[in-house]
Amino acid sequence: MLNEIDNGKYIEPVKTTLGEYLTEWMQTYIEPNLSPTIIVGYKANIFGHVIPNLGEIPIQKLNAMDIQKFYNKLVTEKHPRTKKPLSARTIEHIHANLKSALKQAVKLGIIDKNPAEAVTIPRAKEYKAQVYTEEEVRKLLMYIKGTRLEVPVALGVGLGLRRGEVLGLKWAAIDFKQKKLKVETSLVYVNKEFIFKPPKSSAGERTLIVPDSIIELLKEHKKRQNKLRLALGSEYQNYDLVCCEPDGRPIIPTSFSKRFSTFLKEHELKQIRFHDLRHTNASLLLKYGIAAKVASTRLGHSSIGITLDLYSHIYNEVEIEAANKIERGIFSNNVS
Repeated sequence: MLNEIDNGKYIEPVKTTLGEYLTEWMQTYIEPNLSPTIIVGYKANIFGHVIPNLGEIPIQKLNAMDIQKFYNKLVTEKHPRTKKPLSARTIEHIHANLKSALKQAVKLGIIDKNPAEAVTIPRAKEYKAQVYTEEEVRKLLMYIKGTRLEVPVALGVGLGLRRGEVLGLKWAAIDFKQKKLKVETSLVYVNKEFIFKPPKSSAGERTLIVPDSIIELLKEHKKRQNKLRLALGSEYQNYDLVCCEPDGRPIIPTSFSKRFSTFLKEHELKQIRFHDLRHTNASLLLKYGIAAKVASTRLGHSSIGITLDLYSHIYNEVEIEAANKIERGIFSNNVS
């Protein structure tokens, strides 16, 4: 102890439990500094999983073995609500939150080292997006024509917009003369409250050239929406949204996804997530020979590397086609 005091490494014993520390850490460092959507995730992980399992342990007695056993439990035991173990991806998020909290405890001098750094977390399986072929896209567009899903689906598969970007798109962001659309807001639903937030990065805020078919679709959609707005009068809640409920209210994102999934089932179409329409758009762009940099910009990726990593399987096909074109163009012995 005297040696630690002399070296400035002595940490005064405290009786604070991990649960007490995490609660104060959330209030002091997380809630004032992060967005509401991020905070919801932290609360679910910290209050829903970490504190119920490790909260009673004094923070200075918490060790890597305690955390490792906790993660092993999450992998094997069924969750009360879902009736199945947590996914590796969820445990990865829980670990990131706990590790961050304990890192702060080290900075504050409460503990001398971070026990979360010495644990092994289960590896998350890399998600392989389901995409539609051109034929499947045409079939979807045929079935969806004239329904409430027609515009959102066209924006998803035609422009590669995310679900939140589709539901947060406002008419003010569309320039019909220039045939341009600005992606500048995304809709999220947190604690029964709608929040319009800007993109996470500067790359996410982008302006897209819109195909003629989608421009015409949007024009017709706006005419119908204006008629409905006039008919409802004061009952219409005008958020200036392109995609909304019949009375103008924003659409709850999870409800929208269920609506899309139900539509696919009813028409016996291949089951994909709405977000997979974005993947479909990206895959088709690369397949059509659009430069990866252009595809990356349209998708709002912060770097071209993200695009190539996500769609490497498609890009490989493009590379093969490029090699074949070189072969046919300059090496084939077809000159008389």
